[in-house]
Amino acid sequence: GYPNVGKSSLINSLVRTRAVEVGAQAGITKVAQEVHLDKKVKLLDCPGIVFAKDENDTAVVLRNHVKLSAVVDCVPAVHEIVKRCDKMKLMKLYKIARFGSEQEFVQLVCQARGKMKRGGVLDLE
Repeated sequence: GYPNVGKSSLINSLVRTRAVEVGAQAGITKVAQEVHLDKKVKLLDCPGIVFAKDENDTAVVLRNHVKLSAVVDCVPAVHEIVKRCDKMKLMKLYKIARFGSEQEFVQLVCQARGKMKRGGVLDLE
C-alpha cells in the first residue's frame, strides 16, 4: 500500500502489542517484517510503495509520500491545498485574515508565524 497510511499501526492493533515500529513520517518501515497473529495467520508489514515520476510531483507531496526535507519547492503543494480547501476553515486553522489568492494566503501565514525576512520577503524554508 501507500506509505504512511497505517499499515504498521493496523498490525500493532491486531496483535495488541507493539510488534512493528510506527511513526508519523513516511519511511519508518524499511524492510518487510513477518508478524504472527496466531498459529494459522501471519501478517507481513512492508514499506509503502509509490509509483511516481518525480518526488517533487505535487500529488506525491500531498499524500505525504516524500520526506519534508526532500521537498525542494513547497509552493505548488500549498497552492493545491488552498484550491482544494474551504477558505474559512484555512483562515480559522491558521488564524489569518481573509485572503484572495494563494500567494496572499502564503504571505499571511508567513506573517502570522514570524517567517518574514528583512524587507518583507517570505522565508519559505
